[in-house]
Amino acid sequence: MLDLRELSDIEEQLKSNYNRPLWHDACRLLAEVYRLRAGVKKFKPGELIQEEIIARGWTQNDLAGRLRCPPSWVHEVIAGTAVITPSMAQELGKTFGTSDLFWTRLELAYRPHATDESH
Repeated sequence: MLDLRELSDIEEQLKSNYNRPLWHDACRLLAEVYRLRAGVKKFKPGELIQEEIIARGWTQNDLAGRLRCPPSWVHEVIAGTAVITPSMAQELGKTFGTSDLFWTRLELAYRPHATDESH
């Protein structure tokens, strides 16, 4: 099982040890390592969100309330049909105690070029 705090700690270590271009590549590599570790071809960010909801004893509606978004968006992102935009990545970061870059990079690793705000 993936540990959100472990991922966030690794993210911070990478961030402090690499310059900006290498940091982006290192995060993509980290996402790939965790996909392989999880035994799935493509790791949906929504799967990690679902694990966090369960671990915290929340419902999808609880998370929607904390994110100030429609419950349908939470359901869609967990299903992998909605894109995590930069603004939603920021809200997820605040809610789960991670950075917005963490969520943006997970989304980019899953679906390259998918974080355009127009989606």
